[in-house]
Amino acid sequence: MNYSFKTMLILVLGAGLGTFSSCTEDEDEVTKPADIVVVQCYPTKITEVSDDGSVSTTYEYNAEKQLIKATAVEDGDSYVTTYEYTDGKLTSATSDGVVSTFLYENASDYPTRINIVDDGEPVYFTVITSANGNVTKVENSFYDDMGNAVLRDITTLVYTNGVLSSVVTDNYNAENESFSTDLEVTDFVFDGKKNPYNSSVAFAFEDEFNPTAVIKQNIVSANVVANFNGQEIKLPYTTVYAYNDNEYPLTSQETVFGMKTDYTFEYNCK
Repeated sequence: MNYSFKTMLILVLGAGLGTFSSCTEDEDEVTKPADIVVVQCYPTKITEVSDDGSVSTTYEYNAEKQLIKATAVEDGDSYVTTYEYTDGKLTSATSDGVVSTFLYENASDYPTRINIVDDGEPVYFTVITSANGNVTKVENSFYDDMGNAVLRDITTLVYTNGVLSSVVTDNYNAENESFSTDLEVTDFVFDGKKNPYNSSVAFAFEDEFNPTAVIKQNIVSANVVANFNGQEIKLPYTTVYAYNDNEYPLTSQETVFGMKTDYTFEYNCK
């Protein structure tokens, strides 16, 4: 597994993710008439198809509707991740010898640190900063051959009136102790519909702790500027959705730099 938040952002912009909600759950309750039954849909299968092939992932939940197992099938190979919870919060994820432990401070709903151990050896850790209910910074580090922690990259998220407005990833060069901007995403446009991942920390971890998975809407378009081998490349992004009756995406087609990826969503709606 590659724990690069930068890479994740490029790959999953079109996977039904979007901005952090600009309103709270209490505000949602105020604006909904009392006689309307709110239906929540939980993904049971998501299929991704592109020129590089296809990936199909099935999801299982516990009685509390928390994600407890994800099984991904790609090119005939199967990858299973299991999740465990304590007091309603995700505390660990295990996949093929890799164990990730989630740590929390105070009453935060978001983990403040994720420790990743591979076959008993610490390999990575992620430090997460949040404010006003939004994730504002994600710092990824790894351990070198001497066991020293080395910062790899920092992603900063900026909000305007509570809505995500920009995401910037800076890579750190430990040799000369300098930063270089590797990815910038701006000009987000959202659909006002429902994010299929239901603000789940487990689904965010599925995408290398992608904080944009812990949200309510879906991205329609954005502008991406990436640095590849020292060359700055602009990657306009768009996604077209079809929805079910409960305003969750049934299908989406995302286009980044002329490359298209199709997603199909299956749900259990309650």
